[in-house]
Amino acid sequence: MEKIPDKTRMKVIAHLETLRLRKIRDILDEELGNAVKNKSTALELLERLLSIEANSLIDRRIERRIKESKLPERKLLADFDFDFQKSIDKQQIMELSTLNFIDRKQGIILAGNSGTGKSYIAKALILCACQRLYRSRYTTASDMLKELMSGLSDESLEQKLKKYISPEVLLIDEMGFDRLEQESSRNASLFFKVIDGRYCKSSTIIVIYKIIFRSFYNIIVP
Repeated sequence: MEKIPDKTRMKVIAHLETLRLRKIRDILDEELGNAVKNKSTALELLERLLSIEANSLIDRRIERRIKESKLPERKLLADFDFDFQKSIDKQQIMELSTLNFIDRKQGIILAGNSGTGKSYIAKALILCACQRLYRSRYTTASDMLKELMSGLSDESLEQKLKKYISPEVLLIDEMGFDRLEQESSRNASLFFKVIDGRYCKSSTIIVIYKIIFRSFYNIIVP
């Protein structure tokens, strides 16, 4: 491939700015040099530039999904110590990481004692979902109910409910961490509205403390 004249190069830069192909703009000179050195064809250079731009776009979309999810920390299943938690079925968790349950619009309940890694696994699944560009949302049960209760006061309940019903996958963490979920039938009714609004339409992951798992039905059904 021959060296591109400076005048042509400047026109290309201007077109890249107009099209907002900023990643290609940033690496153009380096890639042009590599193409000349490696005697790449014009089509080979074009494919490489578009591939780099496409990957950059996907990375930005993933970061946006993670930010929108309100995930407080990024957890990786690769870092989870399954040997330490013998009670957890690694094969089952890795199957969940394929995210087929989201496509099937199925829910997941992770129940266990404090410190068993259930929240870690749930957060890792949400991160996986963001990386696959699913619309995801993280919340604790307490924070969700507090926001929904505020919606009753200022008549914005329907708008606030949409924040929890619309995501393709919702993680409700720390169910049973405090007594807010069980303080009144109104709180239970609000929780039920979220579950009912998502049922068979999207996936919900609930992290619940084992001590209240048997009374879970009474929590969501007043």
